[in-house]
Amino acid sequence: MHNKIKGGCLCGGVVYSLRDDFKAFYQCHCRQCQQLTGTAFASNFFTVSGNIIWEYGQQKVKQYEHPTREFSKAFCRDRGDALF
Repeated sequence: MHNKIKGGCLCGGVVYSLRDDFKAFYQCHCRQCQQLTGTAFASNFFTVSGNIIWEYGQQKVKQYEHPTREFSKAFCRDRGDALF
């Protein structure tokens, strides 16, 4: 049985949940991940998109899709808080 995990933005405008059913986990130290997080590394969890359940605020999520590489970055439109 999988545990339910809740997350969201700092302003509380976006809340989501998911099961702790992840395909992979990576700690990445590449320059791209450093720039995306503003830290020395990024903690990357991989799961299927159907695992994310929007409790509320999905319309406040802005997502950036890189045009040539396979990654994206999501954040809250109101305050810019990083999301999943």
